[in-house]
Amino acid sequence: MNNVKLLLKANIINSFGANKFLKESSKSEKMKMILLAVVILWAIIAVFGSAFAYFNMISDVLVQFNALSMLLVISFINISVVSLFMSIYKASGYLFSFKDFDLLMSLPVKTSEVLICKLLLLYIANFMITIVMGLPSLIVYGIRSSSGVTYYIFAIIAMFFISLFPMIIGAVFSFIVGKISSRFKSTNLAMIIGSFALILLIMIGSNFIGNVTPEFIQDITGLMDIISNAYFPIKLYVNALVSIDIVSLTGFILTAIVPFLALVYIFSKSFKSINSKMNESFKASNYKMESLRVSSPLKSLFKKELSFYFSSHVYVLNTAMGMVMMTILTIGIAIFGGDKVAQFLELPMMGEFIVPVIMAIVSMCVCLNCTTSSSISLEGRNFWIVKSLPIDPIEIIKSKILVNLTIIIPILIINTLILAVSLRIILIQYLLFLAITVLYAFLISMIGIIVNLHLPKLEWKSHVEIVKQSASSMISMLAGAISVVIPIFLYISLKPENFNVFSVLVVLGLLITNIILWIIIKTKGVKILNLL
Repeated sequence: MNNVKLLLKANIINSFGANKFLKESSKSEKMKMILLAVVILWAIIAVFGSAFAYFNMISDVLVQFNALSMLLVISFINISVVSLFMSIYKASGYLFSFKDFDLLMSLPVKTSEVLICKLLLLYIANFMITIVMGLPSLIVYGIRSSSGVTYYIFAIIAMFFISLFPMIIGAVFSFIVGKISSRFKSTNLAMIIGSFALILLIMIGSNFIGNVTPEFIQDITGLMDIISNAYFPIKLYVNALVSIDIVSLTGFILTAIVPFLALVYIFSKSFKSINSKMNESFKASNYKMESLRVSSPLKSLFKKELSFYFSSHVYVLNTAMGMVMMTILTIGIAIFGGDKVAQFLELPMMGEFIVPVIMAIVSMCVCLNCTTSSSISLEGRNFWIVKSLPIDPIEIIKSKILVNLTIIIPILIINTLILAVSLRIILIQYLLFLAITVLYAFLISMIGIIVNLHLPKLEWKSHVEIVKQSASSMISMLAGAISVVIPIFLYISLKPENFNVFSVLVVLGLLITNIILWIIIKTKGVKILNLL
C-alpha cells in the first residue's frame, strides 16, 4: 500500500500543479493560478448552493406525502447516474491513455498497485461530484428530520462510497471496450466507437429514468420497491441513514468495496497486456518507394494535426460530443418531428419559437466542440520541434483552427440541411441559421487557441490532464457557452417582432467579434507562441 500512496501522491501533486505554484518565480503566473483557483472555488460554491436550494424545495413536497426519505433516494440516483456517465466518459483516459505507462511498468511496483492508483484517481474525480450533489441533500434531510449527531457521522461515512459502485461499472465497461479494441489494429477507432456507444446508451437511459409522473411519485412504497429491486445498494443506504442501522451501513460499504477489490484482482492480470497492445503501431509490409508529394506548410501541418487528433480516442471523445448530440437531435426531429422531440426533452419548441430554440441548441453544440483549447498543450515538450521549422508561426495556429473547423462544418451543414427540411425553414432563415452556427464554429476555434496560448500546460502524463482537467479547456467551454447565452438573453429581454432582423444583428455581432479575435491572434497570439 505504500507504493499506492506514493503513486497517488505524485499524481495528485502533478494534477493540481502544487510544485509548479510553489516554485513559480513569476508573480503574474502565480496570480493566474490563484485567480483560477478562486473561480473554480466560486463555481463549486454556486453549484453547492443551487443544489441545496433544489433539495430544500423538493423536501417541502415530500414532507406533505410523509416521504422525506425519498430525498435520499433522489440524491442517490442523481449521483449514481452522473458518476456512471462520468466514469464511462473518463475511465478510458485514466486507464489506457497515460504517457508514463512504460515508466510505471519499469518501476518495482505491482501491476495491481498501478491499477489501484489509476482507479483511485478516477474515484477522487467522482467524489467531487458526490460532495457537490450529495452533501446538500444529506444536510437538508438532517435538518428536516431533526436527526442527531449519529446520523451525520453515518452520512459522512456513506458519502465516501456512493459513487464507488457506479465507478466500478463504468471501469468494467471501459475495460471491456479496451479489451475488444486491443484485438484490432485500429484500436483508437474501436475505442472511440465503443465509448460513444456506451455514453449514448447512458444518456438515452437517463432520459427514460427521468420521466417519472407525479401519480407515480405518490405511490412512494411502490416506487421504493422498484428502485430497491433494480439497484439494491439504495435500500441499504436509505435504511442505514433513516434507521441509523450499522448493519445496513456495513452492508452498503461492502457492496462498494468487494466489487472494487474483485475488479482490481481480475483486471490487473490483463491491464498490462491491454495497454501494451493499444500502444502498438502497425506499418504496411508492402511499402514501396515512390515519388514524394510536396505540400504547402499549412497543408502539411494540418495533416499532422488531423492525424494526431484521430490517434487519441480521449481527444476525440471529449471534443466531438457536441457534434454527436447535434446529430442525435437532428435524427430525432427528422423521424419524430419537432413537437414530439420537444415534449420528450421538455423544451418550449412550439410554434414560432421552433427556429430560435433549435438555433440556440445547435449553436451550443458547436461551442461544445473545441479542439483548439488543448491543441497547444498537447504538443508537450516536443513543441520546440514544430517551432524550429522554417515556417511562419501563424501557420501553426491556422492548422490547429482548421482541424476544429474540419470536424464541425461538414457535420453542421448536413445537420442544418436536414433540420431545415424537417422543420420547413424558409430559405432566408436557413441562410441566417447556417451563418450564425458557422460563425460560432470560427468563434469557439479562436477562443480556444487564445485561451490555450495564455494558459498552456506543456508538461503532462496523460491526455486526460489536458483535454478534461486543464484550465484552458474549462475556460474555453465556459466562454463558448456565455457567447451563446448572450443572444438568448437579448432575445428574451427585447422580444423582437422580426426574428430575421434579430438574426442579422447576431451575424454582424459574431462577425465583428471574430475579426477582433483574429487580429488578437495575429498580433499578441503570435508573440505568445514565440515565447513558449
